[in-house]
Amino acid sequence: MATRSAAAGQVDPVQDVPVHEARKQPAPDPGPSLAATPVVSVIIPVWNVEPYLRACLDSVVSQTIGLERLEVVAVDDGST
Repeated sequence: MATRSAAAGQVDPVQDVPVHEARKQPAPDPGPSLAATPVVSVIIPVWNVEPYLRACLDSVVSQTIGLERLEVVAVDDGST
C-alpha cells in the first residue's frame, strides 16, 4: 500500500512509486476497447411468449445504438 514519506514526498497510490517517477512511465494499457464492450444490456423474459418473440427481437435490433454496442439476454425459466 502506498504511503507518504517526508524524505520521498508524495507517492502515486496506484503504482506505489514517487509521483515524479510515475509521471515518466508510459500510461498503462486501458484493456479492451470500449467498442467491444456492450453499452446497453437488454434482458427479455421469454416465458411462453413465442408468438411475440420475433417482433420483440426485431424491435431491439432496429434501435439506433448499433448492434456492436448492444447485448441481448433472453431468459426462459420454464416455458411450457
